[in-house]
Order: sequence, then structure tokens, then C-alpha cells
Amino acid sequence: MRSIPNISLSKYYQIEKKFIEHSYHLTIQDLVKKIENEKNPLNFNDQLLAISQLYFEGLIEKDSDQNIDKENPWLEQSEALSRLNLAGKKAIGSFYRGNGVDFDDIMETFLPYASTILQYGNNDCTAKHRHAYFTDYDEVQRFGLNLPIISDYIGDIDTIACVASGGFEPSYLLMDMMEKEELAVMRYSNNKNDSEVRVPAYISKNYLDSQIKGKKVLVVEDMVSTGISLGQVMKFVSNFKPKVNYGTSVIGNNYALKLNANILNPLQPFLCEKIGLMSYMLRQSGRFIRTWVNTPMLASISNSKLS
Repeated sequence: MRSIPNISLSKYYQIEKKFIEHSYHLTIQDLVKKIENEKNPLNFNDQLLAISQLYFEGLIEKDSDQNIDKENPWLEQSEALSRLNLAGKKAIGSFYRGNGVDFDDIMETFLPYASTILQYGNNDCTAKHRHAYFTDYDEVQRFGLNLPIISDYIGDIDTIACVASGGFEPSYLLMDMMEKEELAVMRYSNNKNDSEVRVPAYISKNYLDSQIKGKKVLVVEDMVSTGISLGQVMKFVSNFKPKVNYGTSVIGNNYALKLNANILNPLQPFLCEKIGLMSYMLRQSGRFIRTWVNTPMLASISNSKLS
């Protein structure tokens, strides 16, 4: 794992912070135009995360008015999504290492796919503020600094699964730290009244199989309160029979969930560091997390190392 340095982001980007422009009021068309001339790394990353959010939102809306004239557009959709994720990996990883952003390199990574992004992205709404619920740069940085500690416990991960849209930024950071080229993206949101985990409408049947089956998977969320969203996504991932299925989040609580591939029912056990959080999640979710196992290893990590 490529650890990130424990630096003061405020010091590294003190000039850029004076000129922050938020992207939550912009459409995907506005964002693609604006990012081409952006030279502030904070604004650039904010715009890139917003584009990622709105593009994925468009991919999962099957009935959106996109004038799709192909029988199955997933090939070009997935290629654009992959390039957008690689651009995010480069931008977010470099930013949290204190290296700013290589604007030209990142633009070359995803801008050739701008027409696909605009065609299939959500053109009916604007992006969410910061794209990660109640998080800021320092919290994402702390998340990255804690990852090597968690990695010592869970070992090497094969697949990172992002819970959109708040999970994009920490997932891009993980892609950089774990040196991964691919990202599995899905969504479950109580705010959007999703009745099930959502993936792109035209996704091929073997796409998630190839990313998950027999693999060690880490599901990444921005925030956990009740655990419903993370639990539903982890349950969905388990349907594809991963070797092991872990979950983590930036804020809310520091913990690790572990689901074994041979346990594919709602009574899946999990590992967690904080018993108080367990009882809260047990009361609130009622649909997924039913039993818990506390281990000395996790307790020692929680008490001595994780912030």
C-alpha cells in the first residue's frame, strides 16, 4: 500500500483555499465546460467529483430522456466511467499527497470521453455539495492515514466498491493508495427512496461478476449512521459470491465489517470495533445486520490506533 504523508493540507493549499468555488449549483454541462480551464486544485477536484456523481446518476436512470439509439450502450458507458474513475484516482491521490493536481494529465485521461459523459449523464439536476455527507478534506485525509492500519488486519484487497455518490472521493483515494485501476460503483440512498441497490441500467450481466466473484472486496461509504445503506450494498455485493466482503466509511464511526462468501443470507455476522454502535445499528436497520462478533484485535485497534 502506498501510504499518504501526514501533512497539513491547509498549509499546502492555503492560497488555493482563498479562491474556493463550490460546484453544487452547476449542471454536468456547466461542469465539463468549467473544468477545462480550471487551475485551482481544490475547485478542480470538486468539479471532477461532481461530474462523477452526475454521470453515474445518469447511468442508473433507465427511463431518463437520453435518446439512446443503441441496443446496449454499456460498452461506451463503462469505458467513460472507467476513465472518469482513473482521472479521480490521479487527482485525489495527488492532492492528498500535497502534489496539487496535474491538470493536463487528468484532462487527457477523461476529456476524450466528454461527449459520452454528457450524453448519458444526469442533465436534470445539479451536483450535491461536497459529494460526501458532512465530510471535509481533513476527515478524508484521516481516513487515508488510518487505511494502512486497517490494511494490516484485512490484507490485500482485490476490488474496491464505491457507494455513490459520497463514496467517490475516499474510493479514489483508495485506488491511489492500493494501486488499483478499476472501481465497482453502486448506490443505495434513503434520501432518494431507493428500494434496492442501484447499478447502471444497461450494465452487462458478467461485469460485476468479473469484479467481485472470488475476490476480496472493500465497500467504501462516506458516512454511517444507521448502517442501512452500507449494509444493503454489502448484502448486494455478497450475492456475487466474493471471497471476503469488507466495509468501511470516512466518518460516523471507524469500523470494519467482514462477510464470508459462504454466508449469503440476511443473518450475516460481522466484526466491529464499537459495541455501542452495534446496538444502535441492530435497532435501526433490522433488515441486514443481525449478529455481531467482537474481537480483541479490533478492540485494540479501536482503542489505540484509529482516530
